[in-house]
Amino acid sequence: MSIFKLDEGILLQVIQHLGLQDLQQLGNACTRFHSLVFNNPRVWHPEVLFPVKDARVTDAFIQQLVPRITRHYGIQTLRLIQLPLSWLGYLFIFDQFAHSVDSIQVETGRRVLQDLVHHLTVFAANLVVLQQDNHIPITFRQYCFDADSYAKVLADMRFLGQPSIAHISRLFARGLLRNRPRGAMLAIDDGITRLSTLDDPPFERLRQWQVVCTDDIDQNDQNDENGTGHARAPLEGDDADNPLLQLEALVCFLTGRIVLTHLSSPLSVSSPIPIARKRGHDHLSHALPHKQQKQHHHHQRYVSPSV
Repeated sequence: MSIFKLDEGILLQVIQHLGLQDLQQLGNACTRFHSLVFNNPRVWHPEVLFPVKDARVTDAFIQQLVPRITRHYGIQTLRLIQLPLSWLGYLFIFDQFAHSVDSIQVETGRRVLQDLVHHLTVFAANLVVLQQDNHIPITFRQYCFDADSYAKVLADMRFLGQPSIAHISRLFARGLLRNRPRGAMLAIDDGITRLSTLDDPPFERLRQWQVVCTDDIDQNDQNDENGTGHARAPLEGDDADNPLLQLEALVCFLTGRIVLTHLSSPLSVSSPIPIARKRGHDHLSHALPHKQQKQHHHHQRYVSPSV
């Protein structure tokens, strides 16, 4: 009997045992298999999305595969463990599944975490700008295609009087430190500027966020091999300059509430990761004359980008 004549229920049982690459190839075979693969939430279980340490799961692969999966609420867990993804791949994944996931687990390197902090900061700040002017919010996907322009929006307006993207990231982190004891993500207010909560946060159902910096794992393994018996100190306490705390704060802001978190960091509080990598429009102070910069510290009206 031809596979094309098999009952749909039997086909689904077979499909559920295929790996990610095989699913993509099967979905390309014909219209019927495309519908079975990409329109069925039973196919996309956590072992498929995504294989641990799979070197084939690149940014290009994610951009080809993920948008073809029909949006639904069946995908509730994302395990992104040591995949060769940049910030771009992660944001494409968030764009497709943010509405449904209640748990996200990330293990990646220090540089990627820094980039995620940078881009999620720009994304979150632009959501505030758009909400302030009653415009439709951007999606993660829209941001990916025009990231530099959205950073320029913050530079041109000197967002909340902050001189750089890194300073905005710290503002989010300080907001988390103030709101965490309350158990709710309230408006962020540092006495000078106020950052409102989102009316329609993109992570609708997220309850748990876990992130591990793999540089910590590699360092600990190296220490063990060298026979030192000493691992690098984990994060202890709270530090608004620490990118893992900043990432947690951004996720909470984009969720609209405090989420259950587990962080594993290669840092001690006294040695935060420097945000030193050059990015377009990271420093905002050049965008306005000095006199206008002073006025913006007390100006709470935002100018929305053209979308």
